[in-house]
Amino acid sequence: MAGRAGRKRKGDAVKRRHRFFLNPHNDKMVARCPVCNSSTKIQNHVLVVKLKPGQLLLMNVPCRACRECDLIIANRKKLEAAMADRLRQEAPELIGSDYAVAGTLDREDWMAVGSGALGPQEIKDRMYAFRDTWSFEL
Repeated sequence: MAGRAGRKRKGDAVKRRHRFFLNPHNDKMVARCPVCNSSTKIQNHVLVVKLKPGQLLLMNVPCRACRECDLIIANRKKLEAAMADRLRQEAPELIGSDYAVAGTLDREDWMAVGSGALGPQEIKDRMYAFRDTWSFEL
């Protein structure tokens, strides 16, 4: 994957890119970046969600993004609603369980998962963990 923006820390096998903010406020859209005040744009991102040990869920969801800060902002309520819809079909017992948004996956890799070409270990190998997870008062 030449030319990818992912970076590895020294001694770290995990590729990292983007900063992440899970917006807990359903009524507050983040039209401007909370760090640099630039306009945010809506972009679809494939988020890798860890539900329980060994359980991954890939969610292709629209998020706000600041290119200047390399920040992805997901709305918690919308993400949880999309996860519940998906889990209702695949694993209803996991609805409402604890989760953590661990990183992103390239769109090509997400498509390969859909066609059955990648398994859980390959997803973990190809995912990009977040450089940092931020929290803001809005």
